[in-house]
Amino acid sequence: MGKQGTDTGSHSLWKKRAVFLAKILLSVLALYLVYHKVDVDAIASLLRQGNWWWILPAVITFVGSQVLSAFRLNTLFRSIGLTLTETANLRLYWLGMYYNLLLPGGIGGDAYKVVVLRKARNVRTRDLVLTTLADRGFGLIALVSLGLLLLMPVDLGHPMTRWAFALVPIILWVSWLVIGWIQARWKPIFWRALGISLLVQICQLLSVMALLHLVGQPFPWTGYLVLFLASSILAALPLSYGGAGAREIAFLYGADWLQLNQASAISISILFYLITLIVSLSGMYFSFRAWHGMEAGHEDSGK
Repeated sequence: MGKQGTDTGSHSLWKKRAVFLAKILLSVLALYLVYHKVDVDAIASLLRQGNWWWILPAVITFVGSQVLSAFRLNTLFRSIGLTLTETANLRLYWLGMYYNLLLPGGIGGDAYKVVVLRKARNVRTRDLVLTTLADRGFGLIALVSLGLLLLMPVDLGHPMTRWAFALVPIILWVSWLVIGWIQARWKPIFWRALGISLLVQICQLLSVMALLHLVGQPFPWTGYLVLFLASSILAALPLSYGGAGAREIAFLYGADWLQLNQASAISISILFYLITLIVSLSGMYFSFRAWHGMEAGHEDSGK
C-alpha cells in the first residue's frame, strides 16, 4: 500500500515536471518563431528612440490593475464567509503572482492561495477553488465584453463585426445566470465584481496606451487595444510559461491581420510582459515575511 502510494506520488511529480518543461519549450519555440518573423532592428530602433518617461504611467496603471484584481478576489472571498483584511489579501495576491512564475505544471498562484487559506481558515476546499475560478471568470467576461465593444471601429473585412457589441448584453445575461447557478450567493455581488473587472481591464488598456506613447506609435490605437485584449485571453491559457511567447504570437499574427505596425505591436507586447514579470517578482518580498502568522490562524502578519 505504501509502495503504491509512493509510486503514485512519484508519477504525479514527473507528470507535473513534464508539463512544466513542455510549457517552457512552447514559450521558447514561440519566441524563436517571433524572433525570426519580425524585423528585430526596427524593434530595437523603436526602443532606443522611445520616450521612456512613459514607462512610469505604464507600470503605475498595471500595478493599479492588480490592486483592483486583489480587491475583486476579496469581494468574492467575503461572499463565502472568508474575511481577510485588504492588506492581508493584497499580500496573498502578490504572493500568488510570484508563485505563478515559480510553481510548475498545473500548480500556480491560485492553487497556492487555496492551500494557504485552507490551512489557515475553516473554509471548504471546494468553495475556495470555485471562488478562484469565478475570479478568473469575471476577468474573462470583462475581457470579452470590452473587446467586442472596441471592435466597432475596427475594419476586419466583414460588416457583421461592427455589430459584435450587440453580443455583450447576451454574454452578461448568460454569465449572470451561470455564475448564479454555480453559487447563488454570488448573484448579489455579480455587478460589483464585474464593475471591478472592467476597471482592471481599463487600467491595463491605459498601461498599453502609455507603452504606445513610449514607442511613438501614432493614432489610431483601437486595433492595438483589441489585439492586446485578445492576446490576454491567449496568455491566460495554461500553454506557456507565465504567458511568455503566447502574447507575442498573438501580436505577431494579429498585427498582420489588422494591418498594424508589427514592430510597435511586438514592442509593446515585450514591454508589457517585462512589466508583468517585474511586478510579479516583487511578490518575493512577501515570501520571506508575510502570511506566516496567517497560516497559524491570525488574519494579518508581517507587522
